[in-house]
Amino acid sequence: MNTSILEIDYTHDILASTLLDPINYNDCFELKGTFKNIDYFSREYFLAQPTWLRAISFGIIRKITLVKTLNNTTFEKNDSIGQWKVYGRNEKEIVFGQDMGFMEYCFSFYQKDEETLNVSTIVQYKGKMGKFYFAIVSLLHKPFVKLSLENTLKAIHEK
Repeated sequence: MNTSILEIDYTHDILASTLLDPINYNDCFELKGTFKNIDYFSREYFLAQPTWLRAISFGIIRKITLVKTLNNTTFEKNDSIGQWKVYGRNEKEIVFGQDMGFMEYCFSFYQKDEETLNVSTIVQYKGKMGKFYFAIVSLLHKPFVKLSLENTLKAIHEK
């Protein structure tokens, strides 16, 4: 499977863009490849991450705990995968989010077509602490997202 990850302009015509108002930060990566469906990609995304990334991002250390969680979810609104909650979904998109009190963070998997998937991040600051926190986090945000997507593509390719 040939795949690529390319940063593209964020599009506002997705479900994720309707969930936070205002949106203080956004980005989007486009993945080219062959993807069965959005649920399959979401499962593989969570399963493909190494322990350190699972612990930091999802709040789940043991892979067996993650597998049990994923086996019991259909990625419907209010389902949780560790710290992440499903904020919304439709046939082509699943939006995961986390309200940290000082900032709300969402990421979206949107399957444009069989060979194109967009992964978007949107952030809403809640006061100065949110703005300050994300100013620091944003230094590593895009490399972190790219790494997690590379892990996912590698796992899908190996199956």
